[in-house]
Amino acid sequence: MPGTRITDQQVRLYMNHRKKNAQEQAAAKAGISARSARRIDQAVVLPSQTSRRYWRSRADPFVDVWDTEIVPLLKSAPKLMAVTLLRNLQEDHPERFAHGMLRTLQRHVRQWRAMEGPPKEVFFPQVYAPGHRGLSDFTSMGELLITIAGAAFAHILYHFALASSRWEHVEVVEGGESFEAQSKGLQNALWQAGGASQEHRSVCRQRSRT
Repeated sequence: MPGTRITDQQVRLYMNHRKKNAQEQAAAKAGISARSARRIDQAVVLPSQTSRRYWRSRADPFVDVWDTEIVPLLKSAPKLMAVTLLRNLQEDHPERFAHGMLRTLQRHVRQWRAMEGPPKEVFFPQVYAPGHRGLSDFTSMGELLITIAGAAFAHILYHFALASSRWEHVEVVEGGESFEAQSKGLQNALWQAGGASQEHRSVCRQRSRT
């Protein structure tokens, strides 16, 4: 697999198969490529005994335009794709940036987003199982200025819903919020639903009577 470091065990397995098989056959049995097999035949030590290279072997082709042209574009539009940035560079600097530089630019953009990009939105998905949670609250209707025979109709709505299926029950409550209104509304909602949820949460606020 490209980008995967060959282990000592794979080398030993390849060498064992190499005693009785051709190079390509031994490589296939060891799970490595023929190119890796040629390197193993020329190596004198195991992979664990060789030091890995962490420095850049080629000059960065974007060093002159990164801070002045690419970063300002990323700051103004952080979701810009590397291929779009490369095409913009190719238009501004003809024959300087080849299509083969795309992977290098993609790596630079990933590093910039990780180190200096905008923070990612944090959210906690809420997944509810059917019948697990029921929710209820009261809704004030005063702003609608409903009247009956010319007289103001003072009322609120009791609202119950199942979190998973979004099944709802609504009924009119004359007066304000109270424990009695909540109990009656919840009982009627559960009768209509044909059962009770395992958990019930309410944001109803019981108001004291004066």
